[in-house]
Amino acid sequence: MLLSINRLSEDRDFKRIFKFGQSFYSRNLQLKLAKKAVGQSKFGFVIGLVVSKKATIRNRLKRQVREAVRILYKNGLVKPNFDVVIKIKSSLIGADYKDIKAEVEYLLKKAGILM
Repeated sequence: MLLSINRLSEDRDFKRIFKFGQSFYSRNLQLKLAKKAVGQSKFGFVIGLVVSKKATIRNRLKRQVREAVRILYKNGLVKPNFDVVIKIKSSLIGADYKDIKAEVEYLLKKAGILM
């Protein structure tokens, strides 16, 4: 599980990132990125009812994406001083975990967050 110090929790942080953040896209994910002055990078994850009406499906996708980010943190590959929101699209339903992990890594490299 991604540590709470590495998670975005405040609504104002999400609003700030969506308003001023830079966007990066992949086939199944959207990433919004905002640079901050100091501190560890923090991640937030968003998935809407449009993706699936079933909470179990939405929660499973969110857990899988969160786990992919956690492994990157554990390996020390995430650069500090970023706030990131990852928005999950409906096309991710049914994907294998290895595909999800590869897509998260690709998107973070594209955004310049990985070392």
